Amino acid sequence: MKRAFTIFMLLSLAFVASAQFDFVERTPAQVTRNEWNLTFVPQYVFFNGLRFDLEHVNARRAWVISPRFYYLKRQAHPITYSDASLTKLTGTGLSVYRKFIKSSTEKYLGYWAIGMGLSYLRLGYEEYTWVAKKLYDQTVYDYEIADRQGALLRMEVEATMGIEHKLWNFFIIEPYAGVGYRYTIPFLPDDTNPFDNVFGYGYSGPLFILGVKLGSGKSLSQSQF
Repeated sequence: MKRAFTIFMLLSLAFVASAQFDFVERTPAQVTRNEWNLTFVPQYVFFNGLRFDLEHVNARRAWVISPRFYYLKRQAHPITYSDASLTKLTGTGLSVYRKFIKSSTEKYLGYWAIGMGLSYLRLGYEEYTWVAKKLYDQTVYDYEIADRQGALLRMEVEATMGIEHKLWNFFIIEPYAGVGYRYTIPFLPDDTNPFDNVFGYGYSGPLFILGVKLGSGKSLSQSQF
């Protein structure tokens, strides 16, 4: 499963890269932009999060500030001895990206970008753990489900490329792909991290990035060259 996922992400990245290079070669008239864009990243909803990107494009460069927010509250699901059930999640994060624009027209913009981010998540979950009990004046231990609390500090670096499509002079659709790396510091009981799988909140390791942004923009000025 992991191998198939990796192959799919690499093929997606290759497709976006080839599409961008083809776009650069075919672009007839280039323009220099000065504009503000606000976009929403819908795939974060699947991970109980919201992400918004505020972007200022100025000539051939752009700065992007990307706050994100996480929230979850639900009932625990049945677990095994090696499993954990997440019941609460709250957190915030912030990333900053620097875009380098390779080509730009009135409707299309091709770019590559680098960025880094930091996020802090508070977790509530249930898992099996050893619980001390008194039995006939002796301390015995039983393996029971317990409520646990903890936190995760996540640091990320990313390199992405994408193509921004502008429809009706204001609506933005921006597919992008890339790679990155995440390092997570867990502050969890017993120095365990039950959320360290590739789709977990406590994952550390390489990232394969594929997504789309939706939003709108306000052009301040534009010049052709």
